[in-house]
Amino acid sequence: MNDLSTRRYKETLDKEKQLRRKWAAHEQSQEIFDPSSAEMAQLQGLNLKLMDLCADPTRTGKSEVSEAPSSRKQLTKLRNEIRTTLANIDKKLETVDAESNVGDPVVEAAKRDARERMKLPVHLRGSAVIYETLMDSKRS
Repeated sequence: MNDLSTRRYKETLDKEKQLRRKWAAHEQSQEIFDPSSAEMAQLQGLNLKLMDLCADPTRTGKSEVSEAPSSRKQLTKLRNEIRTTLANIDKKLETVDAESNVGDPVVEAAKRDARERMKLPVHLRGSAVIYETLMDSKRS
């Protein structure tokens, strides 16, 4: 392959790798609120309000002269609502993290074994398979 095709091939592989990482992150994400819950409705309402306030007045179809408060006051009110909503989200995330912090026994065992291997001299550390055979021979 010439340099151009090699570079294109590498770029394709990099894009696929990034896409796989994004999908893996997406697979690990969890919804903390039910779609039909009041908290989710509040988030959707804040999103719509933000989009409306930040939109160009000519695109929204509203006249500039209206009885509504100024954009600055509306944005200040929206900021305060967002802060309270984020506080609710943080509380929910803390409870979800506390519930999911149980730990996987396989991972804990692997970490414990790795710490034990780190106590050995460098030339004896090797892989987990070598370590297991070494420990089995010591036990015998």
